[in-house]
Amino acid sequence: MGSGVVLTAILVILVAALLCTRVRPKIIFRAIGIIGWPIAVVYTRVRVWRRLEDKVRRFERFGHASVSRPPGKLVWIHAVSVGEALSVIPFISKLRGVESDVNILLTTTTLTSAKVVEERLGDSVIHQFAPFDVPLWVRRFIDCWNPSIAFFVESELWPNTLCYLKECKIPTYLLNARCSKRSLEQFYMAKRLLRLTPFCTFQEVYVSSPPMLTHVKNLGANNAFIMPSLKMISEKLPVSREGATTVRQAVGMRKVWIAVSTHAGEELTILKIHKQLKETMDIITVIVVRHPSRVNEVVKLCYNNGLTCVLHSSVSRYQRRVGEEIYIVDRVGCLGAFFESIGTVLVCGSLIPGVGGHNFLEPLQFGCDVATGKYFANFADVYPYVEHACSVVTSPREIYEFVARSISKRSARRSEISRTHSVISSSTPCTQIDNFSNEWENVIRSIMSQIKIRN
Repeated sequence: MGSGVVLTAILVILVAALLCTRVRPKIIFRAIGIIGWPIAVVYTRVRVWRRLEDKVRRFERFGHASVSRPPGKLVWIHAVSVGEALSVIPFISKLRGVESDVNILLTTTTLTSAKVVEERLGDSVIHQFAPFDVPLWVRRFIDCWNPSIAFFVESELWPNTLCYLKECKIPTYLLNARCSKRSLEQFYMAKRLLRLTPFCTFQEVYVSSPPMLTHVKNLGANNAFIMPSLKMISEKLPVSREGATTVRQAVGMRKVWIAVSTHAGEELTILKIHKQLKETMDIITVIVVRHPSRVNEVVKLCYNNGLTCVLHSSVSRYQRRVGEEIYIVDRVGCLGAFFESIGTVLVCGSLIPGVGGHNFLEPLQFGCDVATGKYFANFADVYPYVEHACSVVTSPREIYEFVARSISKRSARRSEISRTHSVISSSTPCTQIDNFSNEWENVIRSIMSQIKIRN
């Protein structure tokens, strides 16, 4: 069941409860959380069975800690999935620069994001899976970790969690706040019918655009500010030289392009474009599936369309040259090696509605030719800074033309596009990337200076 459907169902329950009773919304949220208790248990078991949840660490979703809390100041940062986890890495780096001895608890909700955190941050943070928004589990989690401060990223608004943080007088901040059009409509309906203002529990809310600033203020934010998106200060992805060598050896002299962060419904389009391209060139299409649990599904799709494929794990193990047509990346944390080696990139999650696109800044930092589909709402605030360097493709024909044009001009274009990162840094209106970084450092310094240690 999608999160939008769940949110709609909860809203209907809330409206019904308000019409039938005069119970306070806080009590209704707790009741819904209690009702959701057995559903969450069953849901977790199903996810474990489908290998979408860590069997050993599944009890973290019920508020149980798998490691002990260290003494001293502890900052809790909650980032739902891969995109949010990656976006807070520079924030964590700045936080460490301000207070080197602070303990950082980073929670996510997916296996893929947990792997990314392990790859990128290692032991520099404590990673836990976030508990479901069930009152008992939330209390267990917060009482155990007793954070000095909590940061939420983008659009995570769990009522029981936020209410208990407020009850415990733990300062809570929302970073990179954004909401889809549908979510905003639901929030405004909740405000009108239930007098709920979802952003009122946050000490401060940071947004990246004037329209979102207006919305969060209308929906209860007492202190809301415009700040550059954290995505704009993201560090370049790490590159394993061994990994980059493996990719180059695998590709050899064949033409190659890469479609990254693909979702169901996009791979078929990519395979059709590959068939068109191979009519005029010997080409490899690299597909990086957003959720590795779908790799077998994509392999089957390749075979059903008469295309041979190989997994990156197999190529890495045997260090061989690829003869297959489709190269499927089934590992996380290795994108840097591919961007270092492949100059033509299509950023997916943007070819179909409902996902919102993924980070096109990452391949741009490597000097790649980059295109995104038209559904990139998640990065609409960032796109104006790089529109001169990132194409928007609106149809399979346009994707084909982008890939063919990029590959045919690749040698000439590489010297020009290799300066893309400096272009992003120096051409942004009014403010350079260094200034963006300094702005966030000043905000962190100001926030942390007000925080008391909770032991």
